[in-house]
Amino acid sequence: TDQRTMISRIKALAPVVQNAGAALLVDGHPEIVARGGADGAHLPDIAALEEAMPSLKPDRIAGVGGLETRHESMNAGEMGADYV
Repeated sequence: TDQRTMISRIKALAPVVQNAGAALLVDGHPEIVARGGADGAHLPDIAALEEAMPSLKPDRIAGVGGLETRHESMNAGEMGADYV
């Protein structure tokens, strides 16, 4: 879907999720996290994490998946990922 629709959906979901005591993470699309009021983003790999860090940190959660080795996990942690 388009970014405007995604942002609208995030804005509708964020208060419900956050008021329940959970964090709302956007799967990919770190560029819309702040505009939608989400808490952070889940990113698919190290390259996406590296690209998104300036827009997410220090105020938002940055998590990363798709890591295949211990070395990649350590690199993500050193880059400031909140979880791997």
